[in-house]
Formats: sequence, structure tokens, C-alpha cells
Amino acid sequence: TRVVNNGAAGSFVLAARPFPQLRGLQPCQRTVPPRDTFEAFWRKDATKEWMRAHNMGQFAIVDIPHDALNSSELPVVMKPTNGMSGMGVAIIKTGAYMEKIKALHKRGVMYERAISNDTEWGVHFAAHNGSLLFLKCMKIVFRAPLFVRAKRLTTKMKSLKWLTCPNELADMTSDIVRASSYGGIGCTGVKYESGDPKLIEVNPRVCGMALNTPNTQKQLLDAVSAHVARRLHG
Repeated sequence: TRVVNNGAAGSFVLAARPFPQLRGLQPCQRTVPPRDTFEAFWRKDATKEWMRAHNMGQFAIVDIPHDALNSSELPVVMKPTNGMSGMGVAIIKTGAYMEKIKALHKRGVMYERAISNDTEWGVHFAAHNGSLLFLKCMKIVFRAPLFVRAKRLTTKMKSLKWLTCPNELADMTSDIVRASSYGGIGCTGVKYESGDPKLIEVNPRVCGMALNTPNTQKQLLDAVSAHVARRLHG
């Protein structure tokens, strides 16, 4: 089902089960964030700006301006400012490759310090008006400490498991949800650097791992629908 909420478009897959009609909205419209929230997180450079403006810069991965990029900064991750699913992401490990990338990509990309860690966390959540309703984490261990999440993802993984979120990830997600007055379903990608969580991205939509796990998809939907139903019926 494709839905639009205040000008923000999103895609969602619904299981074949009843979903309450909520004040005349389309069945899953309540799961899509409002437009201002969507715009703050859809572009990765906008997310960085939003984090700094809301005193959450400590969660941001260190970024490197194009003009300041040099061999002493390697390895570096280059990613499109408006990308998803690892498309267009590259790990720059050599000076020669760096010069080639710099010549080819002067706009529409950003450079970040590479975090060498074989584990990434996916934090899947549901929220309403800045209140966190549901939270569940997936721990993904890859076969190498530096990786790109693109096509053929399963060939790069060593293991993946749904877990209760660590406290620091729950706290970080709660802070993001509260500061953005988030409403709907979303997910974040996180890697740890020296024991501290660093935000890879915020996706203002349901994410692939949740879509591919019917029970988690149902939990996210139920959290939103139950909360809104309580508000409507007291």
C-alpha cells in the first residue's frame, strides 16, 4: 500500500488482516511520519544537520569535507546524501581510489570516517507524537569489519538475530523520537565506535528486515493501531 501523509510519501506492506480505520485516514496512513519529520531524515546530510541542531552531535559519525579529504583520513566511507539500501556507497581505502572518487563526485555525496566493526544494529520502532510505542533490535554480524550493505546482503552476513535493544540504543532512539515529535514507523542503523553508538542513518519508513519478518511487522502495526485506538476511544 502506498500512502501519503502531509506530503510525505512512503511504501508499506500490510499483512492480510484487519486494520482499523482511523478518523477517515487510509488504513496505514498513521504509520508514515509527517512531512517535516520525513524531510529531516530522508537525506543523510539533513539528518546530520538536524542532530547538531538538537544537541545530538555525539551520535553522529565524523564527516570529512570534500576539500579536506586526504590519505591520512583513510579508510573513509563515501555515500550519497539521498540514497538507500547501500546503493552508491563505497569504502575508500587507497589514495589512488580516493583521488578518482573525488574527481567523479563533487556534489550529492558525503564522506565519513569508516568505523571498523563487524557488527551493525538495526533499531526498529513505532512512535506517536514523540512517544516511543515499540522498540526491537536486530544484531547483524558481517564477515568483515568494513562492509557495504548493498545487494546480495546475505552473502556478507555471518549472523543476524532479533534481540531486546541495549539500553544505550533504546535511550538514543527515545531521544530522536522525542526531539522530532516522531509519529509512525521507522528504523535506524547503528555501529559502535569505542563503545559508543554512532548513527548511520534514520529511515522514516518501515525497513526491509521488519518487512521480511511478519511477526515484527505485526508488532509495529499493532503498537501504532492500539495507541491510536486508545486515544480515539479513551
